[in-house]
Amino acid sequence: EIEGPGLDAFRHTDTAHYRERGEALAEALASIDVPGVWTEQKGATLTLHFREAARDEHDAIAQRARELILAAGFQARDALCAVEGRPPIGWDKGHAVLHVLRERYGPGWSESVRAIYVGDDETDEDAFRALLGLGQTFRVGPPTEPTRARRRLSGVGAVQTLLRWIAGRRPGRPLPG
Repeated sequence: EIEGPGLDAFRHTDTAHYRERGEALAEALASIDVPGVWTEQKGATLTLHFREAARDEHDAIAQRARELILAAGFQARDALCAVEGRPPIGWDKGHAVLHVLRERYGPGWSESVRAIYVGDDETDEDAFRALLGLGQTFRVGPPTEPTRARRRLSGVGAVQTLLRWIAGRRPGRPLPG
């Protein structure tokens, strides 16, 4: 699902086929009854979060979540202290970001808009890949994480600094790189 200012609400047509299976998967994921674990349902996509669970349980929680997600016919994708279950429809954050840019700025958006994308986990890698050569991408986190992003930011403070820098730019001045 995509919603936002200046955009028509968008739902990938194939997600309707996975809504009931997504509800059943949410019930299955609820069987991972561990303090600090919760499931976020976002339409046909679900994410099991375990950041607040005991650290020594993270691997076992993630493994069980992956098993349940795959058994339901969904794709499992590791995220930051989470596992995402998504329908196998060939749609990801890369497709979504390009859809938003086309809808908001038109088919020739890359001639007039410089996209900036900041992300902190594996699910953002699809957007980094999609924006290669079309915008500036930043991976937040330690430099040891492999990434397709062009640049890195060390944490929230660095993201705030970037946003302040962007806010201070004059319209029409090109971004470096």
